[in-house]
Amino acid sequence: MTPEEKKERARIANRKFYERHKEAEKIRSKAWRLANPDKYKIWAEKNKENRRAANRKYEYGLLPEEFDARLSFQEGKCGICGIVMIRPDVDHDHSCCTGRKSCGKCIRGILCHKCNTIIGLAQDSIDLLERAIQYLKRHKESNGRHA
Repeated sequence: MTPEEKKERARIANRKFYERHKEAEKIRSKAWRLANPDKYKIWAEKNKENRRAANRKYEYGLLPEEFDARLSFQEGKCGICGIVMIRPDVDHDHSCCTGRKSCGKCIRGILCHKCNTIIGLAQDSIDLLERAIQYLKRHKESNGRHA
């Protein structure tokens, strides 16, 4: 058996163990994080991208290669403002799914954090965003003139 096969076999065994003892492992893991904040901080920094990928898979059912394909399709740029993104966010239609997880079918695209926050705070309301645009236009036209 090659080292890669041994590693894969161990990974599968570990996954099966975790699935059988999920609640106890969550408690153990949380206790370790609380008891070892410095070690956890180092680990979290070292595994930042893996944690983000795992989160995207958990929340949106989006595999790393699917995320990369979407990001590549957008040339690494935000779907709204067009900037090259440092930390891209997945944008999805909140009216489709209730709760924290998405079905994955309602993913609209990849946005920069700022644009995703704007849409989220507006609760995906086109009407509200259009009124915000009109508000900004009115005040840009009267720039410098106070009533």
